[in-house]
Amino acid sequence: MRNKIFLMFGLVFFLINAKAFELKAESALIQAPKPGQTVTAGFINLKSSEQLSIKNISSNAAGKIEIHTMKMEKGPYGDAIMKMRKIENPIIQANKEFILKPGADHLMLFDLKNEINVGGNMKLEFTLVDKKNIEHKKEIVFVIY
Repeated sequence: MRNKIFLMFGLVFFLINAKAFELKAESALIQAPKPGQTVTAGFINLKSSEQLSIKNISSNAAGKIEIHTMKMEKGPYGDAIMKMRKIENPIIQANKEFILKPGADHLMLFDLKNEINVGGNMKLEFTLVDKKNIEHKKEIVFVIY
């Protein structure tokens, strides 16, 4: 009898902790690079039921993928200069949209390994870390435009 009680409590504990987060991905797009270029940009809207940090993004089609922020700064002659910087440890806040779009925060794909054609697809694997420091992998298919 006592073993059944421990088994029941263990099962309830497992079911509570096994609850997976929900991650929605919309508008997953990668811009086709100009001929001869090995760098391009990608865009996506993500929304998670839990706070997640993005530890890594990888693809067989790119050597390196980063999330960049972009802002306009005043140059030395008063002109506007666009500056892009890698975002270290990007966070997807629980129940808030994490938006990567043209002219703002975006994906940068470097060292493209194959020709990327409009209408094709590219799979990117996101390595995400939750508040309990548990890693989760999520593959998202992007459309090339």
